[in-house]
Amino acid sequence: MTINYGRLIRLASNKMVQQMDAYARDYGLTGTQISILDFLANVQGVCLQRDIEVEFNIRRSTATVLLQRMQARDLVVLARFAGDGRQKQISLTTKGKQ
Repeated sequence: MTINYGRLIRLASNKMVQQMDAYARDYGLTGTQISILDFLANVQGVCLQRDIEVEFNIRRSTATVLLQRMQARDLVVLARFAGDGRQKQISLTTKGKQ
């Protein structure tokens, strides 16, 4: 019998996403939002939207919508980066740190 490792990896990945979403639901968030909050809490120095796009392998438009929703819930603050006005700097709010 041949073992299909690709299928097993996909099933494990889906189960991990489901578990993360179930955990985040208790806080009224999604698994991805919890992951981004954790990333922002542990990043050293300035965090740009581009850093989040690279870390989570998501498109710019996806990151923009996700961060705007998090900003509307007062979890993060989006601001223009002083070094390059085209970049968005992301920082946690007090509520986001909790």
